[in-house]
Amino acid sequence: MNTKLSILHRDFPLSAFAISLTATLLVLVEGLVWIVQQSAFAMQFNAGDFLFHFGPAALMTLCTVLLLHHPIHNKLLGLGIGFAALLSLFAGGGFLAGLTLGIIGAVLAVTWHSNRRIIAPISNRLTKIGRRNRMLALLAVIAIAVAVSIPTELSYQIAINNVQQSQLAGSQIINTAHGQIEYVDVGSGVPVLVSHGAGMGYMQLGSIQAMLGNESYRFIVPSRYGYLRTPMQADSSFAAQADSFADLLDALNISKVVIMGVSIGGPAALQFALRHPDRCSALIMASAISHNTPDFDAVGIIMHQGVFRSDFGFYMLSTALQSMLLQFLGVSSEVQANMTAADKQYVNDMISAMQPISLRQDGLVNDAERSQTELTLNLTQIRMPTLIFHAKDDGLVNFEFGQYTASHIPNAEFISFEYGGHLLVGCVGQIHDSTERFLRENSVLQ
Repeated sequence: MNTKLSILHRDFPLSAFAISLTATLLVLVEGLVWIVQQSAFAMQFNAGDFLFHFGPAALMTLCTVLLLHHPIHNKLLGLGIGFAALLSLFAGGGFLAGLTLGIIGAVLAVTWHSNRRIIAPISNRLTKIGRRNRMLALLAVIAIAVAVSIPTELSYQIAINNVQQSQLAGSQIINTAHGQIEYVDVGSGVPVLVSHGAGMGYMQLGSIQAMLGNESYRFIVPSRYGYLRTPMQADSSFAAQADSFADLLDALNISKVVIMGVSIGGPAALQFALRHPDRCSALIMASAISHNTPDFDAVGIIMHQGVFRSDFGFYMLSTALQSMLLQFLGVSSEVQANMTAADKQYVNDMISAMQPISLRQDGLVNDAERSQTELTLNLTQIRMPTLIFHAKDDGLVNFEFGQYTASHIPNAEFISFEYGGHLLVGCVGQIHDSTERFLRENSVLQ
């Protein structure tokens, strides 16, 4: 009886407990929804994924339960609830309402029985209004928190769901000797197989069409291992990726292609040129890696292990803080300042194609690890016509990579740009014309 009375009155932070518990449930439900959404793709869940999406809910649950049994430690436990709520933001913040309620619950826990000049009068007044009215006030706080979060959460969910449905409908799946491969095959003309860059998957198609045009090419764009619906394999090396490209061409009855490597898709393209030279009519490298990369700095680690795991975090970065994201993606503020309307559309389409980013997490990690150790390739053995594009102000894949590729592949043609950054912003017209001229000169394009 005494326990009941203490819980219903001032010896227990009931409001803090109830609101924090609601926040915990929202964060937990969002994690379960994430699992259901990801199951439609080929993502392989690991301990890091579960810690990222369920760790905050576990910490919030622990602090909330301890608050029930040890209210004397309300300040410490309130800080724990608030910290867990902030961590949950990376995984979506329990539809944002969980984040908001978690912060409110934390504040209520920390300020419970506070004698501070501002807090004490409010607490005393709430005590006098009666249990029923306190419950109504609690429900009102929850309703307001949900209402405040609805606009941002709704726009996020609509954007992500639209992209996911488009991605599921826009590709095909094929089983090969090197595992399941997702791919897109569009257009007619000279076959161009694209080894996509980081964060893309087969959705790289849009930016390649912007660069090369649609009128002369048949584009075959597979999602490499760990991207979208192409699962990781026991051997997910760049060499194995190149062999999977050959398997795909066999299945499509295509004997020869122009192989194009974009960014960190460059290594797989180079391996294809080395391992299957008879199937390459030409090689194109765009802002591409061609030798081992250095270890990540602190920013790189945070981006790959934090932001690139967070669909909501990446979405907010790409919308509210797009300039910062573009700088990380190797596009300087100077290039951004001079973008035309067409350039902005090109950039927005490319960033949109990377959503939701967590569906690329396995591939991003695989690429990052292998690019630091696997790229001691003998490029002098590549004999097919080769065209290389790279911007001098590329802030992600240094211009030196393009120079290295051009100096090691015999008779390679190197076209450099003063500006454009890693995404080659403002350069697509020149790339289109140069590629067409190059392929005609080498009798690939009639």
